[in-house]
Amino acid sequence: MNHFVGFLICLPFSQCSPQCKSTKDLEEILSHLNANRIEKMHQILTKRPHVAGSKQDRKLDELIYKSWKMFGLDEVSRSTYDFLFSLPNIKQPNKVHVLDDKGNQVWSSKHKEDSLLPSDEDPNFLHGYHAFSPKGDVQGELVFVHRGTEDDHRQLKQLGISLEGKICFARSGGIYRGDIVRLCENAGAIGVITFQAPIKYNISVDEMYPNSFRLHPSGIERGSVIREFGDPLSPDWPSIPNAYRLNVKESKALPKIPSQPIGYGDALELISRMGGLSAPPEWATDFPVEFKIGPGFSENDQAWKVQLVVNNYLEDKNSNNIVGIIRGHEEPDRYIAYGNHRDAWGYGAIDPSSGTAALMEVAFVLGYMRKKGWRPRRSIVLISFTTEEFYLGGSTEFVYENIHLIKNRFLAYVNNDLCTFGSIVSPMASSQLKDVVNEALKSVLQPGTENQTTLEHLMEYKSTLGQKGELIAPPASGYDHAPFIFYAGVPIFNVEFATDRTKYPEVDLYPAYHTGFDTLHLFKKFYDPDYKYTRACAQISAHVVLNLALSDIIPYNLDHLVKMIRASLQMIENEDSIKKLTEADAMELFSQLKTQIDLFSLEAESFMQLVRNTKNSDPIRQRGLNDKLMLVERIFIIEKGLPGRPTIRHSISSPPTSNAYGSSQFPGLVDLLQSLDEVEVKDKVQQHDLLKRHISDLMIIFKQATSFIKQE
Repeated sequence: MNHFVGFLICLPFSQCSPQCKSTKDLEEILSHLNANRIEKMHQILTKRPHVAGSKQDRKLDELIYKSWKMFGLDEVSRSTYDFLFSLPNIKQPNKVHVLDDKGNQVWSSKHKEDSLLPSDEDPNFLHGYHAFSPKGDVQGELVFVHRGTEDDHRQLKQLGISLEGKICFARSGGIYRGDIVRLCENAGAIGVITFQAPIKYNISVDEMYPNSFRLHPSGIERGSVIREFGDPLSPDWPSIPNAYRLNVKESKALPKIPSQPIGYGDALELISRMGGLSAPPEWATDFPVEFKIGPGFSENDQAWKVQLVVNNYLEDKNSNNIVGIIRGHEEPDRYIAYGNHRDAWGYGAIDPSSGTAALMEVAFVLGYMRKKGWRPRRSIVLISFTTEEFYLGGSTEFVYENIHLIKNRFLAYVNNDLCTFGSIVSPMASSQLKDVVNEALKSVLQPGTENQTTLEHLMEYKSTLGQKGELIAPPASGYDHAPFIFYAGVPIFNVEFATDRTKYPEVDLYPAYHTGFDTLHLFKKFYDPDYKYTRACAQISAHVVLNLALSDIIPYNLDHLVKMIRASLQMIENEDSIKKLTEADAMELFSQLKTQIDLFSLEAESFMQLVRNTKNSDPIRQRGLNDKLMLVERIFIIEKGLPGRPTIRHSISSPPTSNAYGSSQFPGLVDLLQSLDEVEVKDKVQQHDLLKRHISDLMIIFKQATSFIKQE
């Protein structure tokens, strides 16, 4: 039975011609996005845990597929892929033990959250674990590595602390957990234990879940620690049925040392026993004990060790993306995609189901309009992605399978990873989409206000914090938009309502992130009881999609791209970088790169002036301008990938090697310059050659970009 049947109420739309694309029509569409329908869908989505590949995930797959067909989309289809999954052994839970000097277990960690509400109990809820941590049983001394970043490792080295043969103990949230494991593995560690530090430790039961949004001590942050995105057995090709796949031992994406997350209540048990040097003041947490780095425990427990036992197993399964299309009436071969992943580590009330509910509501309203005769100018593609939590699986395989179509015909990808975990709108976008995003933020009211827009509220908020930078963040990774922008060069937009840092400055994302407490109770009681913020998220996303789908001239602005490029290069061109470029005999090449950027900037300015002056031109000329606007970003793709990173290909905007969740401008250049600090003298010649080759690639790219947009 389709759960959306009861929602098919008659909406009071005015009749819209097939060509309608005015501001009035767009506003009417947004006004009919309904919070009550969003709430009902959200309740359905969060009824059971729905890990990718599970029985409940397949039920949601069927629900979305049938719903989109019933809504009236032109086409609805499934794309099936083979995936390698990593799962915890329910009969042999992963554990952290403390062993005394005789090898006896004197303490053991919890492998799942405490049962706090009957509604949170489910026999299919996964234990806390790190997906793709290998099975292992190791014993050793603990070393606290703070956030586990490259800077933290350098600081440990300066303190004379080696990780060789040790177990890293890290606070999650600073960088991607997979990079924490990678850096510890590279430093010779034999295992990793992570924990999420509380906002406040000394709080009463009334101040933590289920009575507050603050995390209960038993909350365990699940997550993947894989090295690359997409199915690890098909690293740069689509994992469609019957395609060739690597043997597990051939994959370079899988870590070699075991790792395990624990709750902060368990973390305190380990912290209170730590010995060695005192942690630097900036590494402090709110725990009521002095933080020691180690190695090992204090004098009282000096001969004691930690045992880390991981019993994860690997399993092949297939899972589906759901793809729906509303065909455009004038340019049906040009596409704007809008998507969300449906899989969660548990109930996923915030991540991802607040975003899934928004996507479903937009699909419902667009489908209803389609039944009434409306069509956009360009085609709209709606996508429900699978297997995001494990490694951005559904989105990566979708891009790999459809790369030629995406490179040549996709204007943009709009993403709702999740919609609501606070009250502050938090937009992220490619530079040329900034005008489109600002227009959307100006068109949607801030929930809880009578006439303040989300843009005005965001500007006021940034002013209160004393932040004078950009309102719109650059594209970061860890989202389903990553393969679209970083592999295919398609501009992206992502929006969410995030934590108010004026009230909770210490909060990382949201406390229940990836834990067993990301529940419907949490969401409705503490985040969005009336679904007003989730509705606003849907409105903003829909506005961006419709603006791109309805406009005669694609509303990109290359001026923002030029500004970002110039500002980023200026930040790179510091005293340290100039010294390294000089040592590498690369200053002449770097000067040539700057010259080509200047030429591109001038040509982009002229091109945008031409675009602004073009009104009611003939369709062929208009199509030519639109194609240039759409395709210019693709020129920044390096087909062979950034140095040492074949699946990260965007030369101007990609995550750095130090943090797969981060964002960086000119990432290859920045990474190569930073790597010169670590490389040995004998290897510097080779590293200098890599640096010069990459600068040459960048110089060529900007020369090609200038030629591409040059007026004919």
